[in-house]
Amino acid sequence: MKLRDEIFRLLKEDVCTLVFPTENSARYYLSEYVREKKVSIPSSRAIAYDDFAKLFAPRHDNLKPANKYHRLSFISSMLESGNSGLTYLYSDALSSYSQRFVPFLSKILPSLEENSVESRIVNDKLFRDLQILKSRYSDFLSSHSLFEPGWEKHSVKNNKDTVIDHVLVGFDAEILMQRLLEELEDRKGIRILSNPGNADIEYEKFDSEEAELEMLFSRLSALKREGTAYQDIILSTPEVERLAHILERKSLEYDIPLVFMKSLKISETVPGRFLFSIKRCFDEKLSFHSLENLLLNTSFPYLDMERNRSLISFMIDMNVERGCVSYKKNDELFRKLSKAHSPLLDFYKTLKGSIISICTSDNGQALITSLHALSSLLFGKEEFKASRDEDVDVYSFILNELSQLGRVIKESGLKVSNLFATFMKEAENIVYVSQKKEEGIPVYSYGQDYLMDSKYHFIFAINDSSYRREEKALSFLDDHEIENRKSYAVTDALISYYESISENVFITGSDVTNDGPAETPTYFVLKDRVKKAFASEKIVGGGLERSLCIANRTGLGASGCDIASDDGNGYRKIDISGYHFSYSAISRYAKCPYRAFLEYELVPDNSDDEEYLDVFEPSKQDDAKIGSFLHIVIQTFMEKHFNNLLSAENIETYNQEIEEILDEKLENEYSFDEYTKRSIKGKYLSALQGAVQFLLIPKKARSIAVGPFRPKANELKLSDDTFSGFVDTVIEDAEGRVYLIDYKKGKAPATYQLILYSMLYEKNNIDDVEDAVFYSMSDSEYKGFDDEKWEEQKAQLDLDYSKTREGYLEGIWKATPGKENCSYCKERSICRRRYNLR
Repeated sequence: MKLRDEIFRLLKEDVCTLVFPTENSARYYLSEYVREKKVSIPSSRAIAYDDFAKLFAPRHDNLKPANKYHRLSFISSMLESGNSGLTYLYSDALSSYSQRFVPFLSKILPSLEENSVESRIVNDKLFRDLQILKSRYSDFLSSHSLFEPGWEKHSVKNNKDTVIDHVLVGFDAEILMQRLLEELEDRKGIRILSNPGNADIEYEKFDSEEAELEMLFSRLSALKREGTAYQDIILSTPEVERLAHILERKSLEYDIPLVFMKSLKISETVPGRFLFSIKRCFDEKLSFHSLENLLLNTSFPYLDMERNRSLISFMIDMNVERGCVSYKKNDELFRKLSKAHSPLLDFYKTLKGSIISICTSDNGQALITSLHALSSLLFGKEEFKASRDEDVDVYSFILNELSQLGRVIKESGLKVSNLFATFMKEAENIVYVSQKKEEGIPVYSYGQDYLMDSKYHFIFAINDSSYRREEKALSFLDDHEIENRKSYAVTDALISYYESISENVFITGSDVTNDGPAETPTYFVLKDRVKKAFASEKIVGGGLERSLCIANRTGLGASGCDIASDDGNGYRKIDISGYHFSYSAISRYAKCPYRAFLEYELVPDNSDDEEYLDVFEPSKQDDAKIGSFLHIVIQTFMEKHFNNLLSAENIETYNQEIEEILDEKLENEYSFDEYTKRSIKGKYLSALQGAVQFLLIPKKARSIAVGPFRPKANELKLSDDTFSGFVDTVIEDAEGRVYLIDYKKGKAPATYQLILYSMLYEKNNIDDVEDAVFYSMSDSEYKGFDDEKWEEQKAQLDLDYSKTREGYLEGIWKATPGKENCSYCKERSICRRRYNLR
């Protein structure tokens, strides 16, 4: 019997009430029952879990329950007093950063009773802090006639009405239901409806997310041609927000209307992003990028977009990095606008004043007034009414939440100096339930629709991280801080409902998403139900045979090696005679031997460059593209002056040349749009100029100045019998001393790559190397080693090379999973070690 049939059987009886996880699922089954059975039924026969839980919630006649805003205001006031008494969870020495701790500590408060009753805290200082929090919060509750619902268990005694027979639907996939039932001492009249389905649905894995979505809409088009009704189709994904704009575009392209049935975090809405943009402007002291984010966000309904662009263009043209969030201190943007007699000055002054008022207000009503003033300045008197109807509703919802916080603080008599920052920390978790009712195929958030029985159900963009549903008691504590913690994992149950509830189910994912590589859900891997793990034939050496479909037959967890083994006869050994190790190859093996093996096997011809097959990376502009472009600009300047002596008195000329080269390269770089080009110039021009300037004039970060110098070479290839590499730039000073430079776009620290380059240069040339350094474009800083650190890095290079050489020769490819090694690994999509070893 299908779950739908069992639910209908129970609804036919008149003695029980069905409890569903959400209001949507409760309404769905009531509507379906009426539609199919052609009879009426009381709406009270199917209720949401929230309504069910309220029947047993703690209550007191003379006390009101504390809510999230009471907790926020209490913690804010406590930390601002400068006398919290905490030492482990917080220190009063961090008072200037206190707002960062407010959400964390406020979420601890409801769990303090659970902490003292059910668990033992390992650390004495932590235990003391929790006791202090509980004691001071208890005093706060008592003085304001409040009680903390989290400190009291749900009980059948709180339900004075007759207890009707309740049947919980989806219990094994719902953490909150399971926790509630643990609290109720008397479960009489409460039953659990288990999932009777038993389906074996294959997980379809596509090469890329683009291919996956193309297949999804092709299938929807076929159903449309067949005349399938929209109400017979359901879509769901854990990536609703990330994919929303792509789904909307494809919806128009295929003429298939979609309706997003989602609960939105405030941060995922247009008005919410507006508030976060304001906060960023204040936090970053009106930096170029924060103002750019506030004034050029195309989702905002601007009153005068040209005015906004003009201000950002002015900052770029005048090389202004930031404004200022103080009226008393020097404001570079204000000063340059005044000198230029720019009509933008009044706009900037009003904008700045509103942002300061919003972010420093200690009064709820004053904050809302300032918020209206800023939105009127940017969007006109109608504010968000020029945007979508839903944006108007969300904005009203946000203002109502702000009013609640202001009211709680006023009633409590507490002082919170930074009201907006307090609210914004909570806003990251506030959820708005969309009220849109339109005709089209519903798109649900994953986990919200698993009980809905439709003729066709598509669950897409599923990967190993997004499909998991798990929660730990006292989740604010790390595992080493607590004993006897209970976990609730419902992932497998949730998938089993998706598999069995509907008539036609499609569960899909991809090797590569627009955010990077993705992993197949372990659930399907272990059940050997992954279909076409690699849809592309680009994988070198027969990728299909190495796919995740057969992962559980390769000794995956036991040996720590699958495709690195040689037909089951031991680990694959590699002949390295004639092989030249680069810095990348050595450091890669030192971090994770298995990744080194995959790169050796999958990158054609063992090339030393960082080229990866398309299957590992989505086709999008990324930091590597910009980094390569910056290399070209500075190396073009160096090449122009090969063997010419550059000196400090000509710095202004050199800066002008670098700017001209940058402009020329940007004009001819067609892979960047106009906005990106301007952004690159605004962010990196001074850093590119610094690469030359700081060689001629010392900078406090690292006195690398070599005085007059001559550029000698770019991309100089170096090698010996064992190693190889490319040096970005070689220069020499007036006395002929040689310096090696490697450019980095990011903040990368110096590594023994410098040691390796120096060693190879000295082997290939008569000259000794005076120094080798990195130049960070992000920090505008040269980075290298002193003599002591140089010897340490040299020893580390020797150690890592010996380890790498032995590993290749002996076939040692054991993975070393960990957050640092795995987070940015391009081979995550075909490596399962981290999940089998954790």
